[in-house]
Amino acid sequence: MTLRSLSLMFRTPGAVSGLVGVAGLAALVTSCKTRDFSDSPGGSSSGINEAFDTKAARGRGTVNYVAPNGTKEICILPKHFPGVKYPKDDGEDEAKLCSLNFHKAPGSADAGEAVALCPKLSSTFPGVEPYELDGNSKGDYETKLCKSDDRPTKRLAKFKQSVSCSFTGSILGYYHLSRILGTAGNVPVAVIRTMDVAAHKKIADRGVAFSTPGELNNTLWKQVQAMDASPRERKNYFLPDLTAVFGALSDNPSGEERYTEINRNSADGAVAKANFLNTAAARRLFESSGVGTFVKRDFASAAPVLQQMKDIADLMVMDYVFQQQDRFGNIHAQDVYAWMDSSGEVETKKIKRDSAGKITTAKPDPSAVVMKRMLLKDNDCGSRPGNPKAFTESDLKALRHFSARTYKRLQFLANSFRTGDATKFFDEETLLATHDALGQEAGLSGFKTRVLNAADVLKTQCKSGKLLLDLSIEDHVASKNLPDIVKTRCDEVHAFEDDPVNKDGGTTGVTKIPGKAIAKSDTFLKASTASASSLADDKKCAFKQGLAIGYSSKRVEGGHFKLTVDIPPSVCNAAFLSGDVYAYGDHFNFIEPRECTVESSTANVRADASTSAAILTSLAKGAKFSVDGFKNGWFQTTSGGQVAWVSASTTEEPCKSFK
Repeated sequence: MTLRSLSLMFRTPGAVSGLVGVAGLAALVTSCKTRDFSDSPGGSSSGINEAFDTKAARGRGTVNYVAPNGTKEICILPKHFPGVKYPKDDGEDEAKLCSLNFHKAPGSADAGEAVALCPKLSSTFPGVEPYELDGNSKGDYETKLCKSDDRPTKRLAKFKQSVSCSFTGSILGYYHLSRILGTAGNVPVAVIRTMDVAAHKKIADRGVAFSTPGELNNTLWKQVQAMDASPRERKNYFLPDLTAVFGALSDNPSGEERYTEINRNSADGAVAKANFLNTAAARRLFESSGVGTFVKRDFASAAPVLQQMKDIADLMVMDYVFQQQDRFGNIHAQDVYAWMDSSGEVETKKIKRDSAGKITTAKPDPSAVVMKRMLLKDNDCGSRPGNPKAFTESDLKALRHFSARTYKRLQFLANSFRTGDATKFFDEETLLATHDALGQEAGLSGFKTRVLNAADVLKTQCKSGKLLLDLSIEDHVASKNLPDIVKTRCDEVHAFEDDPVNKDGGTTGVTKIPGKAIAKSDTFLKASTASASSLADDKKCAFKQGLAIGYSSKRVEGGHFKLTVDIPPSVCNAAFLSGDVYAYGDHFNFIEPRECTVESSTANVRADASTSAAILTSLAKGAKFSVDGFKNGWFQTTSGGQVAWVSASTTEEPCKSFK
């Protein structure tokens, strides 16, 4: 039977289903809202505590394939968590994964990329690995070249189901949690994929034949082979109609290496965790003194150490939330060039090496240094509460250093769970509410509980002064991560899709002064004469990149900020601005000074925001003063225990131009 062609099916409210070629994937990724596989039999109405519900609305686009025997297969382009900006490459990688055509013959006119499918023979847990054909015959590759674990072409992805310790929901869940926490752990992109049972059984047959008898990998391939040969309603493995298996298709990173400084052997039980926590790299996280006492302030010295500390602390939180069972001895890293750009932001570029290990990537900046960046690529053994390898609340309480960026994003996720939005997202996009290999609901309720616990534990420790949010390379090099400044971050919550220019994140949570909003790109404001619930208004106003448009107050709803309007009449009609004005955080940078430096030879500190007000004292050039507010070109501060004011015109940038 000849292979039927691939199609992309999309549905939007009031629209008729249509077909789009693979070339249209990029557009589909940003525009389509779909229901997946809705015409197949079976499925339940909720998806909670049930099998993979084929009628549930999920994803923003679905790629449809048809196997040679007529079985439908799908690959779901996932939605991204509301209020979080995923890296640009993620959408491209998701589309690339969904363009892999498991059945296409080389040279065929069918859409998608033809690949060879090999059984995973390394390590233990079974999986299907798509490889580039690179001129090879698909049949010859799969029956001959797949026999060796040393295959001649590039491995493109891994397709895993809930078998043994492996759990589909864990693979998908780690991807989205990583992005919510600011790309913590650099977890590879993952999408939901299904595969015809008969085709999957061929891979299982080869897995049994090609693996070593008596080893766990061989034993588990036999288990998969038996399930494929006699399909039965296993809620963790088959679609309800038993025609296909479902699982997670994840990207295959390249250029990684074992993270030798912390990647200790995978000893049994608590011993493995103890070995990890006893590494010199991990022990730094439990030092009570500020990082300034043991990390130098220059970039070359600070960047590798602080990045490593941040990566380890992020790992501990993520693995606690998922109760990861298979981490130790399984941690990777990539070498990157790191440098600070002219604005003081850290930039990185992945390093490539030749076969002899020599760096072949040119230095992107003369000041660039080589540092490791963690890569958590094996995340399938999560949602295993109670195992002795998992991190506990006590482990989190012992932390003394953490990233402010990760912290506020974790608080943001916890708040989203309290409102219910996160529960719906993780149910639909990660399958955490499906069943694990034991046939039990494995992940969503426990995942939610541990997110809330982790957020509460870290906030309590922060407010007590035991946890310092000082793992910022930028702040450390600029000498900004002193405890009295860091403690002000304990109530902050990530509330928009990109971090503000000021890494302190002062535009959210408890806001002392308004933040100036700067348009990052051609975008729009939404205007409303009612409350925050009316933010869906479709009134728009275009802005050019770099235009200063106003001042933000506290976040209101859906990642929006209410603005005090200060927009030139040439930009927006006055009638349009008659009501409250809101801006979505992704479109703007927000600058909020917390400390200013005197640029003039002297700066008078006055009793009021006026040149006619009494002079309380004077500040010399280079002196710094704390900022408590802003009014009419003057910064509010404190002098001798009373409210005082310093003119912005006497200060250095960015304070000088703050309006």
